[in-house]
Amino acid sequence: MVGYSLLKYNNDILLTIKTFHMKIKSLIVVAILVATTINVTAQTAGAEAKKVSTLKNDRFRIKQGAQSGQLTRKETAVLAKKTATLKEEKQEIKADGVVTTEERKDYRKDKKRLSKKIYRQKHDNQTRP
Repeated sequence: MVGYSLLKYNNDILLTIKTFHMKIKSLIVVAILVATTINVTAQTAGAEAKKVSTLKNDRFRIKQGAQSGQLTRKETAVLAKKTATLKEEKQEIKADGVVTTEERKDYRKDKKRLSKKIYRQKHDNQTRP
């Protein structure tokens, strides 16, 4: 009888250890899932914030260039008009509810072109008196 009770006691300990290990493994899996979810959410939020601020950033750059004298009045007017045109293009693309890959490529290309133009105009040798 003593041998049987000792065997049962050892089995209980083994079951307790196995249960403990299973709980630890479960907690590790949950922790990894939570960390991954938080990481993906943070990346998405950052990407969205950048997308929203791009045209605002361009308008700020134009305004700053006009105030500092780096842009002439004519350059400021042309760049502001191009920014407004780009904003209208964005609204037209979104109007049908579906943005195709081609439309997205064209918009990004136009946005990049505008950004480069702002840079070139601000850094040319023309200044406002």
